[in-house]
Amino acid sequence: MAAAGGRRLLFRLALLVLLLALCRLGNVIPLPGLSQEAMESLFGPFSHGMLKQISIFALGLTSLFTALAYLEMAKLLVPSLARWQKASAENMFKLSDYARLAAIAIAVFQAYGVALALQQGPNLVAEEQGGFVPVTIATLLGGAVLLWWLVDRITLLGFGNGFWLVWVASIVSSFPKNVAQLADLTQTGWVGTDIWLILAGFLLVVCVAAVIVNLLLVDQTWLDIAPQAVPNHEAVLAGRTASLALIWPPLLADIVLGHVMSLLLAFGPSLDTAYAWLGYGRPLRLLLLALLLPLFCFAYMRTWLRNGAQAGFVTRSRLVFWMLCAFQITSCLGGEWLERQLKLPFSLHGASLILCTTVAMSFLRALPLGSFSDAPKTAAGRG
Repeated sequence: MAAAGGRRLLFRLALLVLLLALCRLGNVIPLPGLSQEAMESLFGPFSHGMLKQISIFALGLTSLFTALAYLEMAKLLVPSLARWQKASAENMFKLSDYARLAAIAIAVFQAYGVALALQQGPNLVAEEQGGFVPVTIATLLGGAVLLWWLVDRITLLGFGNGFWLVWVASIVSSFPKNVAQLADLTQTGWVGTDIWLILAGFLLVVCVAAVIVNLLLVDQTWLDIAPQAVPNHEAVLAGRTASLALIWPPLLADIVLGHVMSLLLAFGPSLDTAYAWLGYGRPLRLLLLALLLPLFCFAYMRTWLRNGAQAGFVTRSRLVFWMLCAFQITSCLGGEWLERQLKLPFSLHGASLILCTTVAMSFLRALPLGSFSDAPKTAAGRG
C-alpha cells in the first residue's frame, strides 16, 4: 500500500511539473501576425522583457487576478455577500462563475488595448491586414482561457490552489535573472558585498517570520479543528480564511494605492509629481501602506474569528493579529525601502515573498510528510 501511495504521489508530482511547464511554454509561443525583425530592431535581439511577453499567454493571470481581487474586496466591504457565498456550495460556485465572467470581460478589454498598441507600433504588424485586431483579441483571450484551464487542472492534483502555484512559479523563475543582474553589478563595482549581506538578512528574516506566522495562524487553526470527527462548513471556511489572511492584505493594499495614484493624476498633478508622492518606496506610499495593511488584516481576522466561533473552537485572536500585522508591515515596507535605498535592479516586493513562503508551506501540507499530512487537504491555501 505504501509503495502504491508513493507511486501515485510521484505521478501527481510529474503531472504538476508537466502542467507548470505547459504554462511556461505558452510564454514563448509568439503572437501571430507580428514581424519578428521589427520586434528585434525595436526591443533588441536579446530582449527578455516586452519581446518575451508578447506571446499567446501575454495576458497571463492578470485579468483573473483582478476579478478575484475585487471580489475579495467586495466580500470584505459587504459582509452580507460573504455570508451569502458561504450559505451553500451552490452560491460559492455561482460567485466563482461570476468572477470568471468578469475576468473574461477584463481580458477582452486588455487584449483590445494590446492589439491597438501593436498595430500603431512602427511596422510591428507583419502585413497590413484589417483582421489583425480581432485575431489578436481572439488569440490573447484564448491563451488566457487556456491558462485558466491549466490552473484548474493543477488545483485538481491536490497540491494547493493552482492559481497561486502558477503565480509563484513565475516569480521564482525570475530569481536567477535577478541574481545574475546583481552579480554583474558586483563585478563592475556598483554593488558591494554589504548589499548581498543586507539582502540575505532581509530574505532570511521574512521567510522565518512567514513560517512562524503560518504555523500560528494556519496550522493552529487546523489543529483546533482536528478534534472534530467531521469538520463542519464553518471550520473549513476558518481554515481557508487563515490562508487568505496571509496572502491577500498586501495585494489588496497595492491595488488601493494604485487607485489613489490614478485619482491623484486625475486631479491635475503631473506624473513626476504624483510619483514623488506615491512612487514605490516613497514616504507617503509607505505611510498609506502601513495604514491599509492592518485594516485588511483586521477584516480577514474578523471573518476568521466569526467562522471559528461558529465552528465551535476558540482562537488566539489578539496575539496572531498583531503578529500578522507586524510581519506584513515589516515585509512590505522593508522591501520597498531597501529597494529604493540600495537602488536594486529588480523589485524587492514583500507581497511576493509572503506569497512564495505561504504557497510553499501549503504545498508541503499537501504532501504525506509527517505532521504536514495531519491537516486536512482543504487547507491548501485556497484563494
